[in-house]
Amino acid sequence: MLESSDTLWRYMKLSTFLLLLEGKAWFPSVASLRAGDPLEAGLGAELYDLLWKHLVEAEGESQAIEWISRDKDWPDGHPLSNASELYTPVYGKTIADEIARLRAVWCWYKSGNESAAMWSVYGHQGVAVMTDRVRLTKALPEGKSFQIDDIIYVDRRGAEERNIKRIIRRQPDLIRRPHFLKAVEYQHEQEVRVAGHCPAGAKGLMVTGIQPQILIREVLISPLLPSAEAETIERIVAKRFETSTVSVKRSSLVAESYVAPFIESINERLYGTTDEQIDTDILPQEFRTL
Repeated sequence: MLESSDTLWRYMKLSTFLLLLEGKAWFPSVASLRAGDPLEAGLGAELYDLLWKHLVEAEGESQAIEWISRDKDWPDGHPLSNASELYTPVYGKTIADEIARLRAVWCWYKSGNESAAMWSVYGHQGVAVMTDRVRLTKALPEGKSFQIDDIIYVDRRGAEERNIKRIIRRQPDLIRRPHFLKAVEYQHEQEVRVAGHCPAGAKGLMVTGIQPQILIREVLISPLLPSAEAETIERIVAKRFETSTVSVKRSSLVAESYVAPFIESINERLYGTTDEQIDTDILPQEFRTL
């Protein structure tokens, strides 16, 4: 589980960062995230079956059937008169889909170190913001309901310890929050998620009133940005937070400044040559043989 001292990162493009400096953040709906991630908040028939059975247990079969049949264009043959075992995963998927449309999320990466992979996927020529659980909680706007927690990674193989039924048995509240469950294949993300209510019919929620001076502990500038651009961003961010203790610096993946000019001169020579010249002129003798 997430601890207050856990270091959290969010890698983002510059436009998203500028929005955050204004106290705003876009929380996409879970349903919209599914466009690029088919396993987002949907782990198959076993989860759907559990969702349906939980609804029947909580509200009674007749009420559950009434909800599932409301405004639904079911294919011919769906037996809405009883909770048929054959169709419970279908009914449960309807519940999961509805939850996905009505939940908006803000995703963070939990790690003690910055990540080259996260730079490549999410922060290309942008920045990474570092925070922690306490700062994140305090920085969210007051008067609105949010849930912050780790993603639980589920092994979809039935006999495994992380199987969905075992997880729900240990943490029963997750049956109402399937958007905090993902397949174990995504465990490398180490995701921490902030969930809020998404307006019906919307693709997400624009959250305003976030306090960046509380949220942000450190800003790292992408290692992929040219030095001149990075220095400009560093000055702008430093001025924005000049009355706080926020640290702003280049990524640790960037070469030290005293060797950077030397490395750049080597790169210029390499990029300006043909393959034949690289083989015969540039590489040391020891490395010329393929």
